[in-house]
Amino acid sequence: MPRYWIDTIWSPVVLRSAVSPPAASGRPMAKLMGYLAEWRARARSRHLLQQLDDRMLRDVGLSRADVARECAKNFWHR
Repeated sequence: MPRYWIDTIWSPVVLRSAVSPPAASGRPMAKLMGYLAEWRARARSRHLLQQLDDRMLRDVGLSRADVARECAKNFWHR
């Protein structure tokens, strides 16, 4: 577990596992921070997906069209 809350929120590796889903908390600030962390993780993963070469995409079973379709989404869309 990260030592400081900012490590949990902004670390690209632990975002999905360390931050509870926004709906799980009734506190507005916690909910907002959950949304921000989720959006940042989504934007970062789409950016990294664009950087994969064709061989790597074949390894995970994706095509350039799949990547283009996923990366065309806004960061707040799942």
